[in-house]
Amino acid sequence: MAIYIANCSKQHLRLILRQPETGRSVMIEIPSGRQHPLMDDWTVTHQDYIISELERFKAVPASQVNRKMVDFDGTVYSTTKPISETQIISAHEAVVDHQERRSAKEATRSALAFDQTTRSKQGKRLASVTEVEVIEDTDPKEKKSKKRMSMKVSVDPKGQEKADLPL
Repeated sequence: MAIYIANCSKQHLRLILRQPETGRSVMIEIPSGRQHPLMDDWTVTHQDYIISELERFKAVPASQVNRKMVDFDGTVYSTTKPISETQIISAHEAVVDHQERRSAKEATRSALAFDQTTRSKQGKRLASVTEVEVIEDTDPKEKKSKKRMSMKVSVDPKGQEKADLPL
């Protein structure tokens, strides 16, 4: 039986797995956008162990790639056949979507934290507007891209004093 592991993120993946019978660690390097077959004469127990290790690191089965994936980091596996190029591209788009959502969430948290620090000890707002601006910082050696990430998050001065946000 073979297990195919695909790296759908923008970074190289170094996957470290333990061999079930010996406990030794094995490192597998998978470049971005590629897959690696793990072929061995494993029993079903060994295969289940490897799958549980992969799922512990948020890997998802290739059959779930076209569904809505939340909190997805980019590792996909298949136990039946190699992962198709379409599945790898779809999973990569899910990774990018997850990263954008996480960035927006962190910017919102930063704006709320900054708003809290600019209040008086009694909780009164000292600034009329609190705003956090996030601009993508690029390496000067890299080619300039047309899409440069930029966002602004403002805290409404008429908003509630205390609010529990699902962040």
